[in-house]
This record gives sequence, structure tokens and C-alpha cells, in this order.
Amino acid sequence: MVKQLTILAILFFSVANQNISLCQNVTKHPKVERHNDWSSGENPIVEVNVSDEYTIVFFDYITPRNMKDSWLSLSSKTTISSKLPKMSYSIVSWGILLDNPETLDFDKQYDVMADRRYRLYMIFPPIPSGIEKVTIHENVGKNSFFWTGIIINNPLINKTENYQNRSNVKTEEEIIDVKSSGSGFAISSRGLIVTSYHVVKDATRIKVRGVNGNFDVAYKAKILTFDRINDIAILEISDPLFTNLAEIPYQISFNISDVGDDVFVLGYPLRALMGDEIKLTNGLISSRSGFQGDITSYQVSAPVQPGNSGGPLFNKDGDVIGIINARLSIESVSYAVKTPYLKTMLDSYGNNNNLPTINLIRNLTLSDKVKAIRNFVYIIETN
Repeated sequence: MVKQLTILAILFFSVANQNISLCQNVTKHPKVERHNDWSSGENPIVEVNVSDEYTIVFFDYITPRNMKDSWLSLSSKTTISSKLPKMSYSIVSWGILLDNPETLDFDKQYDVMADRRYRLYMIFPPIPSGIEKVTIHENVGKNSFFWTGIIINNPLINKTENYQNRSNVKTEEEIIDVKSSGSGFAISSRGLIVTSYHVVKDATRIKVRGVNGNFDVAYKAKILTFDRINDIAILEISDPLFTNLAEIPYQISFNISDVGDDVFVLGYPLRALMGDEIKLTNGLISSRSGFQGDITSYQVSAPVQPGNSGGPLFNKDGDVIGIINARLSIESVSYAVKTPYLKTMLDSYGNNNNLPTINLIRNLTLSDKVKAIRNFVYIIETN
């Protein structure tokens, strides 16, 4: 976990201490018209927080005393919805509140112990004001868990407006556009961007946000080429409004780094909680091989979270040496694809002549390096 007071920490204290308000509208222990529990325990809703940026649902998972060999899991197909007006949003993230909030992976089984109360949370896009009854459903078949008729405190802000005309009600296209996101970084001033292939592999539309530091504009992009095996994709900004980028201040290094070398990561993890400001973590090269000895990757101690995928891994000089693409659910175990595999991919595509080859930030402090780099590290939004 990042050792700083982030919104994750605030999220934790808001439930544990019940003295910090995260959101505009908070409903504690909401009435639920109908529900079913996970097969091995009860799961009452503790609190629902609704703001202009996100909806957070806290719930308990209470395991019985006689339970044996059980686990919990949550599907990425989970939605929050309402009938009037019609609304359905896909889940963004989920996690557990231990000593610190910890993000959990979708569709993965986590072992649980008998006679325990686990405090969990789910994060969804913001619910429009005026919707005061919602349903949460896992949507994975007849054994899915659900709550229907959850009564929440979310009054209409302006009683004279209607849902069709309100600016905070997202259209279907707008909802799709923020279904998932990752990170990426520029390798050419004409709009070529590196990201992880798994970030964009199922996308029908791709948008890039944060170009030249502007997060209000999302530029259309397309996949130029990809390497499925090594989890790398090259995007090209194809938006007619895009012109070009300023001079890229870092270079791509194709040398292999050593164990113990200092590294840092920039990206946009957990946007529903942490917002759109770029996030920095740092650490060391822990191993020159990745998961199960994979020689194409580094293992690094810099913490990453969902949303970091596709972001750059830098050495202490500010050279890009890897592309973040995976993590374990164990703290401080992250993986990055080595840049020589990016070079091989670009060589085969015949498009490596425009890579940045001059490091303009080598002698800067880390803080100043981040200031110079951040306009070239982007949010990659997909549907």
C-alpha cells in the first residue's frame, strides 16, 4: 500500500471511526426489500455513500461458526441499477478493510475463516441525484448474490429539472466510455502511446485523457499494433482535434536493469477513489525475472493498483525501463514487461525511428522529474 494519507485511508476511517464524511449523501444501514446471502455467510449492507464522483457500498460478510473450507469472490459483472429512471452501472472496483483498505481482484477466490466478520466495499460510478431505490446484482447465474430495493438518501438536487436534461446524468455512451481504464505513456510527439495489451484488447472504443495535462478532453485513439504474448500495445491518437505533443523529456532504455536498482512508477490507479491526479510510487528491482521466473519481466517493490497497468516504470535517471502489467495480491509484489520486448515489437512493425532518445531530466530531483514527465503519462479509457 502507498504509505500516505490517500482517499483510501479516508475511506477506511469513515467506516471505522464514523467521523469523516466522504460523500454528499450517506445512508447507514439502509433498508433492503429483498436479498440473498452468499452461500456460506450473511452479507448485510452497512453504508452507502453517493457523491458526484463515485458510489461506495460497504457491506459485511459474516461467516458461521461451523463453516469449513470456504472462500469469497465477486464477479466483474456486478452492477448497480434502478428501474425508474432506468440506470445500470458496472462495478469499478472492490476490496476489503483490514488495517488498511486493500483492493481485491474480480473473479478470484479468497479464503475466509469461520466465525468472522469481514468488512468489504464496492465502488461504482456516481448515481444521479433523485434515484433513491437501487438494486445490486452479481449477474453470474442463479447462485448470484443480490440486494433489491435498497433505499438510499439521494434526493433530487433541483426539483425543476428532469432526468433527460440533467447534466449529471450520463448517457449510455458516456457510461460505456468509463467502463474501465488503465495508464499509458507517449513514445512519439505525433501521438504514439504505449500501454498494456490487456487494457485495450476487448475495446471497441479507446480514449486518451490527460494529453498536455488536460483531463477535460478525451482524444479518440486506435490500436496501431500489439503483442499479445508480451502484453504490449501501441496506440495512435486518431482524433482530428489532436495536433502533436511537446518534446518528450525521457528516453526509452533497452538495457537490462540490475537487482537493487531504484525505480519509480507513474500512473492512474483506482480513479474512482483517488481521482485523476497522477500517482507516484517507488521501490527497487526485486528480481530480473517475473512471475514464475518469466524472463520477459521485472519484479519490483513499487506498489501498484488496478489502473496502473500500461504505465511506465522508470529507473532513477528517468529512463523508461518497463511497462507495468501485473501485481500479486501480496503487498509490494509488482511486475513490468522489459523494454527490449517493446523494441522487438517496434522493429517488427518498422516504426522505431521516432522514439525519444534524449533524457532531459537525468539531473533533476525526483519531484522535478515527475513534473516534467506527467504531461506524457495518460489515462487510457476503454469500453
